[in-house]
Amino acid sequence: MVQDVVGTIQGIKLRVIDTPGLFPSGSDQRENEKILHSVKNFIKKTPPDILLYFDRLDMQSKDFGDLPLLRTITKIFGPSIWQNAIVVLSHAASAPPDSPQGSRAPPLPYLLSSLLRSRPQVKLPEEQFGDEDGLDDDLDESSDSEDESEYDDLPPFKSLSKAQVAKLTKAQKTVYFDELEYREKLFMKKQLKEEKRRQRMMKKTAAAASNPLPSDYGENAEEESEGPSSVPVPMPDLSLPASFDYDYPSHRYRYLDNSNQWLVRPVLDTHGWDHDVGYEGINVERLFVVKDKIPVSFSGQVTKDKKDANVQMELASSIKHGEGKSTSLGFDMQTLGRDLGYTLHSETRFINFRKNKATVGLSVTLLGDALAAGVKVEDKVIANKRFQMVVSGGAMTGQGDVAYGGGLEAER
Repeated sequence: MVQDVVGTIQGIKLRVIDTPGLFPSGSDQRENEKILHSVKNFIKKTPPDILLYFDRLDMQSKDFGDLPLLRTITKIFGPSIWQNAIVVLSHAASAPPDSPQGSRAPPLPYLLSSLLRSRPQVKLPEEQFGDEDGLDDDLDESSDSEDESEYDDLPPFKSLSKAQVAKLTKAQKTVYFDELEYREKLFMKKQLKEEKRRQRMMKKTAAAASNPLPSDYGENAEEESEGPSSVPVPMPDLSLPASFDYDYPSHRYRYLDNSNQWLVRPVLDTHGWDHDVGYEGINVERLFVVKDKIPVSFSGQVTKDKKDANVQMELASSIKHGEGKSTSLGFDMQTLGRDLGYTLHSETRFINFRKNKATVGLSVTLLGDALAAGVKVEDKVIANKRFQMVVSGGAMTGQGDVAYGGGLEAER
């Protein structure tokens, strides 16, 4: 039933025509036509100035989504109806609605985007100075010597002053600046190579420092750890949002960095109100090492506001097997709507060609009594040190529905 609501807001008279809800599926378009014809007859005398098209973000549509409904609206009112249309998206923070069987439908697009996201692999403390995934060393070492010899083999070159450049012809200027730009690029490559070599040296030094030490060293280390080096150190103050208060309450959020391997930090609500305590939750992190060669990372965060409490926890590990191959395994727990979602995911990375890395991943999510599973494939092509391209694709299925997605990313 069409309803007409008239009111005044700050002296402006508004008239809102509330229409019945419409159905997106193709089989319901005949019923939609009846509703839209009644709406068309209702607005003949007073056509609306603005059309608000409401859509729920927590509803999953199949097939072509809302396309049949949009075609029906265009058929009844004409294409001009969309000239003054505004799309309103609602229920963004709502939990997915229950299915007819009473179970909660898993949010497949969200789970798929989480699966397609590139996850950094957990590394040992002595590997923290390495590359993102520790697989680039073989690709870079072969090109380091080439860059160095190419720059060193250049003939001597003398830079000209502004007065000397002004005396050159247009063709000579072009040749001079091209040569200057070419030499600058080679020099930058040489600097990058030296920085890469320095990082590898730091990595080797850290690995050598982690080797077993003499037995008498442990006693001395314990004695030294009791000294001033184990005194907790105040961390820098957090950057607080602007406030109208006369004081700057940064002391509320101060914490210490001590010898304890557990990193505990407050979560600050940067969009809070004045005179509010500002704490949104707490974050905990720690890195474990199992048998001196398997890193295990734990991170958790709990946030709470006046209505809801959100929990996020991740336990991840990785192991290298063979040349240029590694596998990671992780377990996630997070709040999804009114339920807790449990996700088990794994990825295997390997170098299938000299400048090409491939990744294959699997994911299984349990939300209430609904189960969703997905797979992804990612390929990373490294053209040179400054340009690389990542292509990924995957699918997620659950309760008879399937979501597909992919991405293309170029980095320079």
